[in-house]
Amino acid sequence: PVFTLLYGGTAFDLASITSFQWWRSYDRTDLDATAADMIRRMNREDQSAWIEEIRISSAADSPVKLCERCTLRWLAGVFAFDSAYTQRAHNDYRADAVSMLGLPLAYRQYDDSDLGSSGVSLFGQATITLYERVEIGLGLRHDRERRSANIRGYSDPALTPPSETAVAEDFDQTSPRASIACHLSPNALAYVEAAMGYKAGGFNTQSLPG
Repeated sequence: PVFTLLYGGTAFDLASITSFQWWRSYDRTDLDATAADMIRRMNREDQSAWIEEIRISSAADSPVKLCERCTLRWLAGVFAFDSAYTQRAHNDYRADAVSMLGLPLAYRQYDDSDLGSSGVSLFGQATITLYERVEIGLGLRHDRERRSANIRGYSDPALTPPSETAVAEDFDQTSPRASIACHLSPNALAYVEAAMGYKAGGFNTQSLPG
């Protein structure tokens, strides 16, 4: 579900977008890929996320007049989210694995993972138009995210030693953007733009302990 609120005025425009996302998957896999019934994998994943973005900008039809032949359009906003991910998986080493792979007995190897992610971003952009033909744009965005993970491994019966990893990491990045454009005609536009992209790191739920 998404709720969108829009306001248009003579001094500024305002937009608010609120959404909630949720999904679940469950799958069974024949890991040995043979006619024998040796190893099966059961995997269940759930994720939910709340997302909010609020933008305020100069009125769409009323840019700010700086001088006789130059105008300014501006935009500022904030973006925030919170996400939770859960995985419950296990490999089922069955009776055929005992006889064909030489395992001491049938057992299950479990991998449980809980990941959390939250962040907030502040962004702004300004575009100056000269002589109704040339546009100069400058933008800046700052992102801050926190990622956390709790990853556990164990077996039943306890043939392998259990393991647990609990970690968290913060990520910060400031990303600039600059552009210049020229309207060559009502149907032609030439422009140059430079921008920096960013994506926070994370954790691998299948990684070995440590």
